[in-house]
Amino acid sequence: MKRSSGVLMHITTLWGDHSIGGFGNSAKQFIDFLSDSGFTYWQVLPFGVTDECNSPYKSYSAFAGNPYFVDIEKLFDEGLVTKKELDGLKQKTPYVCEYDFLEKTRLPLLKKASERISDELKEEIESYIAKNKRLADFCLFMALKEANGGAECFDFKENDYDEATLFMWKFIQYEFFRQWNEIRKYANEKGILIIGDSGIGKSETAIELVKRGHRLVADDAVEIKKVSSKTLVATAPELIRYYIELRGIGIVDVRRLFGIGSVKETEKVELVIELEPWVEGKMYDRMGIEQKTMDIMGVEVPSVLVPVRPGRNLAVIIEIAAMNQRQKSMGYNTAEEFNKRLIKLAQESAAEADE
Repeated sequence: MKRSSGVLMHITTLWGDHSIGGFGNSAKQFIDFLSDSGFTYWQVLPFGVTDECNSPYKSYSAFAGNPYFVDIEKLFDEGLVTKKELDGLKQKTPYVCEYDFLEKTRLPLLKKASERISDELKEEIESYIAKNKRLADFCLFMALKEANGGAECFDFKENDYDEATLFMWKFIQYEFFRQWNEIRKYANEKGILIIGDSGIGKSETAIELVKRGHRLVADDAVEIKKVSSKTLVATAPELIRYYIELRGIGIVDVRRLFGIGSVKETEKVELVIELEPWVEGKMYDRMGIEQKTMDIMGVEVPSVLVPVRPGRNLAVIIEIAAMNQRQKSMGYNTAEEFNKRLIKLAQESAAEADE
């Protein structure tokens, strides 16, 4: 039996000189520590933009990243922050997250950095945000929120916003995901899986699947038992059984909302579907010929990686992935059949050419 272990520690608790942990060298050093110690997983809390409560579970967006995680030392290395500005943001109180200090100082610094970038980079940022509609909507929301004195959205009266503020938020999101992807790539190269990506839409997708007639076993925490050499069974810890957390709404009791037929205590684990934010330029599987698997307690479970971007109906995609996997288990592989057709067509075309 293969076992794996990990550590739960949020990004905010990483060490550093600037009031909060982020995507800097300390993240890579912690990954090195995990790798050297024989760990496989680093579990983090949601990365979303927090409100005045600073809770990772109370966010303005399920998709946008926390500006405090953008490493300002990297911005200094890139010439976007001066030495004087960097030194002026040194931690005042050790071993704590200085949220009050961050609230007053971090966004003004990031705004200055956003105003110093090259025209080429600005064009790249605009293009990146335009391709990610939910990030674009978030940036506009934050610009409007500032224009309305921090009021709640239903109290917005002012529609004119500061273009520099809007672009600051675009710059922040671009830097956040650029730095995050760098950290994740470094971790994967070291054999460390960072799990618990924020705002990917797992709970929302689960609710949509329930509405479509499927049944919920567990949300965030899943207990898996190996009942035979090839069989895994999943259940939820009793404390959170049938509950789902939806940001902006809170904890939802699925059984009471949708009825007893919407939940199930246990289920066999036959497919793992991993959701990740769509990475521009990354080559995703378009044929499905190669069957990927994930090792869980010594059992190789078929797995599928689904990139997430605005406009994709995740509930439908997951339904199709499950039905496609069921077809494979019954002996029919669509990708292989399609590949056979292509080979046959190529052979027929080659035969006609020879004639």
